[in-house]
Amino acid sequence: MIRTPDQRLRVFISSTLKELGEERSRARDAVNQLHLTPILFEQGARPHSPAALYRAYLDQSHVFIGIYWQQYGWVAQDMDISGLEDEYRLAADKPRLLYIREPAPDRDPRLTKMLDQIKRDGRTSYKRFRSPSELGTLIEEDLALLLSERFEGPSLAGIRRAEVPARGASTVPAPPSRFIGRESEIRAVRELLERPATRLVTLTGLGGIGKTRLALKVAEDIQDRFPDGLAIVPLEDVSRDTLVMTAIAQSLGLQESANRSPRQNLEDYLRTREMLLVLDGFEHVMGAARDLAALLERCPRLKILVTSREVLHISGEQLFDVPPLPVPANPRLPTATIGASEATRLFLDRAQAAGGRLELDDVTAPIVAELVMRLEGLPLAIELAAARVRLMPPAAILQRLGSRLELLTGGPKDLPPRKRTLRNIIDWSYSLLDDGDKELLARLAVFVGGWTLDAVEAVCEPKGPNAVDGVSSLMDKSLVRSAGFAGDEPRFSMLDLVREFALERLADRGEVELRRNRHAEYFLSLAERGIPTPKGPSLEQTLERLTAESGNLRAAMRHFAARPAPNLAVRMAWALWDCWWLRSRLSESVAWMEGVLEAGDKLSPEERAEATYVLGASSFGLGDRERAVSNFEISQRLFREGGDRRGAALALAGVGTIAVEAGDLRRGEEMTREAWAVLQKMGDHFAAFEIAMFGLRYLLLAQGKFEEAIRLLEENVRWARDSGNRTLLTIGLINLGMAQIEAGRNVPAKVALLESLNLARELGDVSQVPWALDLFASLAVAVGDAKRGAVLLGAAESGRRSQGLEIWSSEGRRRDRTRQACLATLGKEGFASMFAEGTRMSVEDAIQLAAALP
Repeated sequence: MIRTPDQRLRVFISSTLKELGEERSRARDAVNQLHLTPILFEQGARPHSPAALYRAYLDQSHVFIGIYWQQYGWVAQDMDISGLEDEYRLAADKPRLLYIREPAPDRDPRLTKMLDQIKRDGRTSYKRFRSPSELGTLIEEDLALLLSERFEGPSLAGIRRAEVPARGASTVPAPPSRFIGRESEIRAVRELLERPATRLVTLTGLGGIGKTRLALKVAEDIQDRFPDGLAIVPLEDVSRDTLVMTAIAQSLGLQESANRSPRQNLEDYLRTREMLLVLDGFEHVMGAARDLAALLERCPRLKILVTSREVLHISGEQLFDVPPLPVPANPRLPTATIGASEATRLFLDRAQAAGGRLELDDVTAPIVAELVMRLEGLPLAIELAAARVRLMPPAAILQRLGSRLELLTGGPKDLPPRKRTLRNIIDWSYSLLDDGDKELLARLAVFVGGWTLDAVEAVCEPKGPNAVDGVSSLMDKSLVRSAGFAGDEPRFSMLDLVREFALERLADRGEVELRRNRHAEYFLSLAERGIPTPKGPSLEQTLERLTAESGNLRAAMRHFAARPAPNLAVRMAWALWDCWWLRSRLSESVAWMEGVLEAGDKLSPEERAEATYVLGASSFGLGDRERAVSNFEISQRLFREGGDRRGAALALAGVGTIAVEAGDLRRGEEMTREAWAVLQKMGDHFAAFEIAMFGLRYLLLAQGKFEEAIRLLEENVRWARDSGNRTLLTIGLINLGMAQIEAGRNVPAKVALLESLNLARELGDVSQVPWALDLFASLAVAVGDAKRGAVLLGAAESGRRSQGLEIWSSEGRRRDRTRQACLATLGKEGFASMFAEGTRMSVEDAIQLAAALP
């Protein structure tokens, strides 16, 4: 019979022989320190086969320790698995302590498979270590805990055990890469933890958002405020809720006893201590939240910082939703502005760390900005993309981002598999949902850019009494987030990366077409309810709602075009036209109507009249007179034949305005005044205002009738002010300021334009600001301040670019005259310098510069 060298409590140490020599030595020392007998395979004599030796030694051992790194070990000819795996399986009836060395960039796939199976079984948890000394400490502490828990029986009463004291404070592990940004988040979380009344702070957010790194950074910064130290407790490998208290106790070095639970031991230890516990990755052990609540209740000086994809829902919990990193507002910003973005800084740092030769300049900056914007500032996504720079330039990565879930893989091997790819991260969160939440998440994928609860009820038909419960549940699990308000209605959204995954699940359910039909019909109804009427919603409310839903409205238009349903697309365009022209979405409306009008006889005369009007008005705004007048005339005829007086008047005003622009003032005046009179008589003040602002104003200024133009505009400004329509009031004041500039009345012009800018700030609507800044530039030139004029022109251009606005052709000609005047005074280089200064200005700084004009 093969026997071990002695008959004390025996600890079998299993590992590959070649790569873990120092670790095996440290493990032996740790076992000896506790006065136990270490059993290592190479210690035995060899008159028997290796398999016979280790099986006999295992049979006589009481505890199994497995130490694994990269090698799987040798597989004998008569076996399907290595001796390493065979040893683990044979120890199934013993306590097993497993230790995994990280990082392991070249780990054998067979060992990876073995470790994954151990994790799935959930019967054995394991710990990670990075150095032999850390391994020795872990083994000594874990064995001491195991002795007190499992080996108190009389048969082993004579075995000595070392007393291992609780460790007290621990240090925050050094991160593997540089921490970038998050200054405001660090400050906010610190402030929460420093409040006397705060006991529990939970950092929530989608996987890969950076919760762990933020928690560790906050812990590092704040650890001196806790006299009794802190403990970092990774819960990644804790397989059951009931083991969370044990994991915390182990992190503190506490020994368990046979007659007290781990939670009771923790309560005894923490009752008088002022400590911080950092629990990382709580979402898969939510049943342990009750134990945390009890711990906090009985330990008044304890504070806990948790990272979790799901809210814990216990008393006193303070939530902090970790946002994505800030990204550049648009890829056309100056290089320095793009480079200051936290998302850009992270991408550059990780790309350079991966060996990529990347510098930010005027060529690469727009590409990197577009890349991090497409990745929505999600740190893990950015890091995965940055790692690819070693193989391909950012432009090539950007071209391949059609499916981000497929491209962004191959994360660090020291992370668990579910954190190495975006798909795995989202799939892990999805797997924790119940069936109702899974169904709702899939259906929410049809929304683009967010949704309201009303929209969820109509489009998704959620199970349960209402949409609130379902959306709230998905918010608790960090798959849905709050997106502010549109008016008084709360809005919600999901990251596009989550939406891409959810769309796949919707396709799996065979519901894509059904949900897209419901989505398009709902948003058509929403658009038509927003058409200005005397008893309808205010223009501000309509614009705010329609602007917030711009992604959904475009998706509905695309769906109508694809079905094809050109009649529904025309209804949508007619409902949205006021929003399009107020927001200068001219090229977009042209593209939609060109596609619709190709449908030929599928449109009714009324629908064709509406489509040609929108195409004509958009073409006029873009400076295409010939196309504009042709479509206006078709539209006018069709509206008249259908008895639509309002539509016919609008089209007539369009033809008249083009006639004025072409120099035919008599014909233009006749048509424009006729149209205005019809709308005034109908009581359609909104349409009459539109014609006064853009038709009659243009006519009167072309005729040199400045005073009459000013009186007309003042009258319309009064109507907008009295009716409380602040959007139209903003537009009216800008038009009034323009007329006063033409009349040489610079002081009243400045007053009107300043009021328009202040109104825009109050409304939170900066779409009209570039137009006003262009006019302020004209004023600056008029008073001899060409430098200020050039700066304001730059600020106006930057504002248009950041919002994706187009300039109406008539305003573009005015802007060009101001530009030429500045060039004549400053010269090419001087103008370019001042203009560039303006493009770097914030909206607020530009408004202040305009307001300071003498």
